[in-house]
Amino acid sequence: MPDLGWNNVAVITGDETGRLFGVARSGNGDGHYLIWVADVSAETLQAPGAQDANTSLNGVPITQVVTAAPVIDFDVTAAAASADGHQLLLVGSTRQDINVPVLALVDLYGSQPASAGSSNNSSHPAAKQRLASLLHVHQGLYAERPGLRILQVAWHPSSSRHFATLTSDNRWRLYNTNNLAEAEQTYALHLPGTQTSLGIHRSSGPTPRFTAFAFGPLAAGWASLSVMLLTSDGGVYLLCPVAPFGLRMSASVLQRLFNSAEGTAHAWLLAAFLSILAHESEAVSARPHMLETAAPALQGPLNQDTDSVKPHTTNSLACTLAVSNTSGNINGLGSLSLGNQGSMEQAVFSVLVTGFSNGTVYAHALEVGQVIPVWLDATPQCAYDQTGEIAAVRYEVEVVPTASADAGLTPVPENAQQSGGAASADNLSPLLLLDALKINLHLPPGAGIESPDDDLFPEAGPISPADSDEESDAGYDPSAARGRGLVSSSSGQQRQRCSGGLGNSRINRSAGGFGVGVIGLLDEDADDDLEDRQLQQLHRVTLHAAPELPGRFWACHDQGCWGVNVRWLQQLSSKLSAAAADGDGDVPQQSERGALLTPSLQELLVSGSQVKSSCVVGNALLGSSCVVLEGSGELSILRPTPAGVLGEGVLAGADAAAEDDVLGLLDVQLTSDELDTKSRMEDFYADICRGPRRLPPPPKPQNLSELTAADPAGLKYLNDMTSWLVATHVQFATGAHADLVERLKQLHSEVTEQSSAVSALQDLAASAVSHQSQLAARLERLTEIGSNLSERAQLLAGLHWNLPRPPSKEEQQLDKQLEVSCCDESSSSIPCPWGVFGLVEI
Repeated sequence: MPDLGWNNVAVITGDETGRLFGVARSGNGDGHYLIWVADVSAETLQAPGAQDANTSLNGVPITQVVTAAPVIDFDVTAAAASADGHQLLLVGSTRQDINVPVLALVDLYGSQPASAGSSNNSSHPAAKQRLASLLHVHQGLYAERPGLRILQVAWHPSSSRHFATLTSDNRWRLYNTNNLAEAEQTYALHLPGTQTSLGIHRSSGPTPRFTAFAFGPLAAGWASLSVMLLTSDGGVYLLCPVAPFGLRMSASVLQRLFNSAEGTAHAWLLAAFLSILAHESEAVSARPHMLETAAPALQGPLNQDTDSVKPHTTNSLACTLAVSNTSGNINGLGSLSLGNQGSMEQAVFSVLVTGFSNGTVYAHALEVGQVIPVWLDATPQCAYDQTGEIAAVRYEVEVVPTASADAGLTPVPENAQQSGGAASADNLSPLLLLDALKINLHLPPGAGIESPDDDLFPEAGPISPADSDEESDAGYDPSAARGRGLVSSSSGQQRQRCSGGLGNSRINRSAGGFGVGVIGLLDEDADDDLEDRQLQQLHRVTLHAAPELPGRFWACHDQGCWGVNVRWLQQLSSKLSAAAADGDGDVPQQSERGALLTPSLQELLVSGSQVKSSCVVGNALLGSSCVVLEGSGELSILRPTPAGVLGEGVLAGADAAAEDDVLGLLDVQLTSDELDTKSRMEDFYADICRGPRRLPPPPKPQNLSELTAADPAGLKYLNDMTSWLVATHVQFATGAHADLVERLKQLHSEVTEQSSAVSALQDLAASAVSHQSQLAARLERLTEIGSNLSERAQLLAGLHWNLPRPPSKEEQQLDKQLEVSCCDESSSSIPCPWGVFGLVEI
């Protein structure tokens, strides 16, 4: 197998179409970077061995090699591709000064074929050579702020033109690709105990800093307009609402929000989505907007008074955050809260996981229906463009504490729903801590760190290979453990300890992008050199959420990757919905909570060298996998699989009795009928998934910039391009449209048939109910007749035994004997008068 040079790749990232992007050093020694593009979906996801837990990608062909103009002459530390793969974000620092950050965007969609003599990579002669534009993002800010660190960058899941950044100065910025000179929206996040003066943060003592963020789950409510932020002590904060300018949302969803909102929420919806009043289309775009007297508040920490919030320390920091898709479709806003007894709909939950640098992972249940906006009185700053429209907005965001409430069983306060969440003590936290897990980081000898989680994991002790048998790597063969190792154990004891109040009769509800690092997260007034030395010893942990399966995550660290499967998501919704339907306002008792399925861990990769980068490739429709790049150049794609138990994963509160439960993270077993249906669906959509025909475009004239449509050469080139587009994209779009329309008609026909069948079944059921009623009436009549006959039989029996009858022979003989004996006695007892006969008695 030829060496394709993946050891020259600094970072990798993937998109939802199945393409993998690698930022690699050029081979000519100039130190510049190139962008490699590989189609992982076509080569690996559909391969025969696609169900293996660990598949090597070293042989995947590079389809494109993209050179940026101007060249990528800075050190790249992270990258993020948009969902469609049209644009690529690069994060790094200048080579002249490592403290000067760089954020750049590469326009892959607008790339052009490179000239024949401009190839910079002879290792991939079959790959297409492309030339793409590189644009610096907010260069006036980052170039003039040495020491400022870009902690995370992520694309907005609902807008392909927007991405967000989190920087070490506690600023969350939202950018539009149409204007990279400045941020479209800037949120200055102020935590309690800190104050800002001229851009300098000062605090009265050690305070946490924001380290990561994640966009809220896609749902038909306020949750899709929210952002979750993580602080270094593990606190989770909620920022809502946040709507990028130009964001398109369903008009029906906005109409429901608009009808239920009052006060500030009503005013904000009018300012952002004024066209909703026109009812002209099914989707509405957000306008440039702001409220002159109000700003969104930072709600939290949502997990206050729980074990997922740790004291501020440099030994272990919360460094990663991920949010999964929801457990079901949401049809409303506040009415889905289970505390609303008038609604019996199932509560919708999402899984929010936070990770610490010591390998501790906390799984929270996020109730989507409880995510509401909250505002504070403020005066935002804004800048206008030449047309008078709002071009940029800056908010000063303060923290509003949230009150703990029973998860899913206490309704959103009516005044908070209608007034848009005015800041008050009635703001309830939508977050519930349910599980704590521990992954083995495979630390080298002498690299143990003091863990603040020793109270949760008393059996493990400090996370040190020298002191803990559970965390020891002695005798462990990394090459033999690739893609194997499934650990699952009970978390009942942990659920009793988590969140402070989880051991009581009621549960207290408390509280895709990439992480760039955890350097520079503490107080800037401290000794920077000492702080950097301490933070550089921390081990990086990154959490990735699987888009197609809510509750599945990948936890990648410096020495490998673990699969995490949270399996109580659907079960929690069902249990709480059943509790609400029964009219019980309490969460199930502790014994019932122990019946929730426990999360499972599976060690998918143990690296022989340090893991350089990781990413998720795929989407919810085609499925996804985690791709990991090691320092040795080994490129692997990871999937969960029911393998043998290897590895040192520990679940908090584990007991040996539950280790046989290995149901999590296993691929769903399909029946033969389901496999046949899946095969037929793949065959039916094969042409659509294959994409347009790949025909070479017509050659460009030398003087293309001077030609017009009136020139014969220009007209010829225009006709050639039109023919090329018709033969490729137009033909594909037309055929795909025709196929989809035909499929839509078929589905409509099938729906009609199914509706007729449902109607027939309903009629049959009604007839069965009618017959059942008739049979019940007849049975009741027969019961009455039986009772009447029984009474008559008893009466006849009494009459029968009371009627006279002739005496039997024995009785007649007895009567004769009695008569004879009576006559003898009477004759002897009657005196005889003898004198009447003239006789004298002697």
